[in-house]
Amino acid sequence: MCTVSKSETRARLPRGIVPFRGRYRVRMSHDGKTHSLGVYDTITDAKAALNIARADVARGLFVPPAERRAVRKAQGERAAAASMTLRQWSEQWLVALEANPDRSKGTVVAYRSVLKNHIVPQLGEVRLVDLTTELVADHMRPSRACPASGTRGRGRTGSPPTRPSSSARASMRP
Repeated sequence: MCTVSKSETRARLPRGIVPFRGRYRVRMSHDGKTHSLGVYDTITDAKAALNIARADVARGLFVPPAERRAVRKAQGERAAAASMTLRQWSEQWLVALEANPDRSKGTVVAYRSVLKNHIVPQLGEVRLVDLTTELVADHMRPSRACPASGTRGRGRTGSPPTRPSSSARASMRP
């Protein structure tokens, strides 16, 4: 039985390809950094990946895999943000608010109530990218026309009604 030592196996593999858990890991140095190009099942696939990467370097088109992944992730996040509605965002915001130990439960309940009763029914399906200050102002206009329930019995300024002095009350008596 003929056994092949590890050093002999590596001697047959091109530089940049090493055995890894029964597969082949491909790495390449570029601009002073080592970039992992992936792990492949066959030596043919590993050699092809290494040759493609070397050709990209020669043409000046090489982009490290980590940078490509970061760009793809950012594009996915932008696409998700572009399609997110005010309702979805407000749910995420409230969850984050609940997790914040500096916020009281009463504050979270109050915010949730305002969103549920006043904002989400009319603006909930608006995408965040389409939400404008004019749209919010149009939504707020009717609520500004009538005073909030917390100002009942108060004047237009929101201050409590003044109570007549005792001499004024005495003069009002029959």
